[in-house]
Amino acid sequence: MAEIAINKDKSVNIDLKPPPIKVLDARKPDISMLKLMIASDNSSEGVGKVYEGLVRQSGLGTEKFASRLTVLKGDLGIGAHILWNFTQAFISFHWGDSTDSKDLGCWHFFKALGIKSSQVLNKKDFSLMLVQLTKVHEATIGYLLL
Repeated sequence: MAEIAINKDKSVNIDLKPPPIKVLDARKPDISMLKLMIASDNSSEGVGKVYEGLVRQSGLGTEKFASRLTVLKGDLGIGAHILWNFTQAFISFHWGDSTDSKDLGCWHFFKALGIKSSQVLNKKDFSLMLVQLTKVHEATIGYLLL
């Protein structure tokens, strides 16, 4: 192999034979949304039923689920507002530069999914924002897998 450049800085040692790359198994990832079908009445029994439903859906044992669970103080309104703020911030801050075709910001995925940029950040339509964020997330996973 002929060298195309000579390293003048001898303090930096460039390995010409890098270690082999470990190839990962190509398999479909297990990504799922947990369904909250049981409405809690804010009693301990109602909250217990919600947790039991989550444990069942997660496939984890009770102890393993409890060790990974983080309970935050708040109500459904606070949770929805936090999710709304996160979704708006994610789309706003990760929009990217639509004039650069190599920029893989959200705009790129929305355009590929046929969503017009004028339809993207409708702050009043919470459900649409969540659907669009989910689509970008799934498209990103698909892009990384392919």
